[in-house]
Amino acid sequence: MPRFGSRLGYVAARSAAFVVDALGVAFVAATFAYSAFDAGVPTLAAHDAAGFRALVAASFGVAVAFALVCEMVAGTTLGKSIVGLRVSLPDGRRANAGRIVVRAVLRPVDAFAVGPLLALVTPRRQRLGDLAAGTIVSFFRVRMLASIAGLALALGLAYLQLVFGGGLTSAIGVAAQTADFGPQIVRDGVAALGLGASLPSAARPLPETPAAPQSEPSAAGASGTTPA
Repeated sequence: MPRFGSRLGYVAARSAAFVVDALGVAFVAATFAYSAFDAGVPTLAAHDAAGFRALVAASFGVAVAFALVCEMVAGTTLGKSIVGLRVSLPDGRRANAGRIVVRAVLRPVDAFAVGPLLALVTPRRQRLGDLAAGTIVSFFRVRMLASIAGLALALGLAYLQLVFGGGLTSAIGVAAQTADFGPQIVRDGVAALGLGASLPSAARPLPETPAAPQSEPSAAGASGTTPA
C-alpha cells in the first residue's frame, strides 16, 4: 500500500525534492561550465548577459536529463531519494520510460502552483503529470535507507564538483553572475508573461511652468521725471 504521510508534510517533501533536482543540480552543472571557461575551454559560460542566459538554459537541461535518467533507472531522483520518495505505478511496479517522459513534459505546468495544489486535494497525491502518466509518488517503505543513498550520491557529486568543477571558486563565480544577470532575466520573463503593465511605474515630475515675463520700465519712469 502506498505511503503518503500527512498532506502538508508530503507536499513539503516533494517541494524540497524539486528544489534539489532543479535548482541544486542545475547550479552544480553551471559550476562545471564556469570552471571550464576560466580554464580556457570554450563553453556556454561567457561572462556577459547572453552567455549567462545560455548557461542557465543548458544547466537546467542537464538537470532535467539527469532527473529523467534517474527515474528511468532507479525510480527516484537525487532530491526524491534524499526525502525518501519514489515514482511508481499505483500497484507498486516501476513506471516505464514512456510514463516518466509524460511526467516530465507536464512538469512546467505543475511548477506554477498547479502541482502542489493537486497533490493536496487528490486522493493519491498526484500532480497533473502523475494523473496523465498513471503514476504516483510515495514514500519508500524504508525511508532511512533511501535518504542515506541520496545523501551519499549528493556527497559524490560534491566531491566531483570540488575536484573537477572548480570547487568554491566556481560556485562563487556562478552566484555572482546570478546576482548580476538574474534580475534582468526575471524582468524579461515577467514582461513576456504580460505582467509588466501591472507593476507600478515611477511617478514622473510635472513640467515646470515658465515664469511670466516682466515688463521693462519706461524711459520716463527710469529718469524720475513726469511729462509736462
